[in-house]
Amino acid sequence: MTRLWQDVGYALRTFAKAPGFTAIAVFVLAIGVGANTAIFSIVNEFMLRPLSGRTGELVGAYSQNRTEPGSFRAFSYPNYADLRDQSGLFDGLVAHRFATIGTTVGEETRRSLAALVSSNYFDTLGVRLAAGRTFTAEEERPGAGIPVAIATYQNWQKEQLDPAFVGRTIRINARDFTVVGIAPEGFTGTMVMVSADVYLPLGVYDTVVSSRPAVGFVRAGTRGLGDRSHHNLAVAGRLKPGLSDAFVSARLDALSRQLEAAY
Repeated sequence: MTRLWQDVGYALRTFAKAPGFTAIAVFVLAIGVGANTAIFSIVNEFMLRPLSGRTGELVGAYSQNRTEPGSFRAFSYPNYADLRDQSGLFDGLVAHRFATIGTTVGEETRRSLAALVSSNYFDTLGVRLAAGRTFTAEEERPGAGIPVAIATYQNWQKEQLDPAFVGRTIRINARDFTVVGIAPEGFTGTMVMVSADVYLPLGVYDTVVSSRPAVGFVRAGTRGLGDRSHHNLAVAGRLKPGLSDAFVSARLDALSRQLEAAY
C-alpha cells in the first residue's frame, strides 16, 4: 500500500511539472472512456438487450461437419423437420432465413428484405400478432407456394392502422400476396440490427428465393427448399425444461447419427 501511494505521489508531481501534458492526457482519457461507453451502449442496445417476446430463452442449433470439427453450417428443411419432430427436446423449434425481394407500390418497385419463417415462428418466440393470424403448416410445406404475408407494424401504420389492411394484397416479385397478419409494434424477429420488411411462409421459398447472385449477407440459391443437401436455414428453439446439457448433447448426437445413416 505504501508503494502505491509513493507511485501516486510521483505521478502527481510529474503531472504538476507538465500541465500541458496533463491536460492532453486527461482529454485523451476522457475521449477514450466516452467512446467506450458509447460503443457499449450501442452493443447493449442492439446485441445484448432482450428482444421482443421470449427470445432470451432461445438456443441456436447448428449442423457440424464430423470430419471438420470446427466447421458449422445451417440446416436444410428436411433435417430441420426431423430435428423438430424426432428429437423430443424442444417445446418449439423454428427455421428462418432472409431473402431480398422486390416490392411494388404504385409504379415503383424497390428492393426489400423478407424473412421466410416456419409456421410456428411467432408462437415459439412468444409473440402475439397485432392483428390477423400466423402462418399455417400447409403454408410452410416445401413447394406449397401459397402467397400470403405478415406485414410489419410500420407498414400497417402507413395505412393508418386500418383494420381492413388484413386481407389486402401486396405486390412482391410481381406477384400478389394476401396480408393475413400484422407483426406487433417494435418486433424485429431474432435480430435487432437487421429486421425484415415483411414475413413470408417457408412454403414460398422456391418462388421467392431466386437464382440471382448473393446480395450482401443474403445467399441466393437454385435448389428447392425440400432438398436435404440444401443447407439454407437458421434454426433456433426453446428447450423443454429440466433437460441437462449432457442429455441434450447425447440425444442430438444419436439423432444426427440416425439421419447420417438414413441419408
